Amino acid sequence: CPGQPPRPMEEGPSLELCIAVWAEVGLSAERHATLDNQAISISDNRQDSAVGREALKDVIKDFRDTPAEERPRRIGVLIKAFQAEVDALTRRQAFAEDAFLNLYRPLADAPDPHASLLAAAAEIGRLRPEAAAAAAAAEGLRRELAHRDAELAGLKSQEQTIKRLQAQLREQEESAAARGGEAAAAALRSAEEGWERERAALLAAAEEAEAEGAARIGRAQEEAAAAARRVAEEAALEARGGIEQARAAAEAEAEALREELDRTAGQLRRMQATGGGGGGGDSGGGSGSG
Repeated sequence: CPGQPPRPMEEGPSLELCIAVWAEVGLSAERHATLDNQAISISDNRQDSAVGREALKDVIKDFRDTPAEERPRRIGVLIKAFQAEVDALTRRQAFAEDAFLNLYRPLADAPDPHASLLAAAAEIGRLRPEAAAAAAAAEGLRRELAHRDAELAGLKSQEQTIKRLQAQLREQEESAAARGGEAAAAALRSAEEGWERERAALLAAAEEAEAEGAARIGRAQEEAAAAARRVAEEAALEARGGIEQARAAAEAEAEALREELDRTAGQLRRMQATGGGGGGGDSGGGSGSG
């Protein structure tokens, strides 16, 4: 009631003791089936008892209706009817007693579980908030675990994407390197072809310069011979001093022609040396000759 202190809970046997004893009682499905069969048998016996009493009443009524002089002969029938009913009652009584004793024996030492159940219910009520909090914490942990699993799956997906991109990058780098190597090889071949063309042009120019130098030397020699002849012819007409002067002039001109011939031969040798070197040297030699 409001305003009154709560009544102290009656202390009973421990919950462990109740569990142990009632485990021996064994209210299992098989035990319930046995009790159901016994209850059905008792109900059937009660019906049989009612039928037996009605039959005994009929036998007694017939005996009473029998004349007095004939009753001695019917007394045996009455006794048998009573004996049959007594035997049936005895059997029904024995069955009911056995059923009761089979149920009573395991319950005789069983404690009353009411107080223990009340204590357990109170303890459950006291622990219910803690259990609810634990369940909420467990649910939170499950959600956190699911979130972590989702993050882990995302990270694995990102890692796979990174690996795929890295593989694609390596393939592109290898392809670019292969294309770059092909381009470099093509450029080198083109440069070598250019160097070969330039070398051939330089060789052709050197041969042409050599032929031109030889022709100039021939012409110079012819001109020197003609000059000598002219000097000889003029020597007869001029005085000795004039002949010496003409000879000096002819020698000076011949010396000049020899120097020019030497320069031409040196240039030819340089051009030939430049043509026998590498492609780069050919290019440099061509520029120098120019």
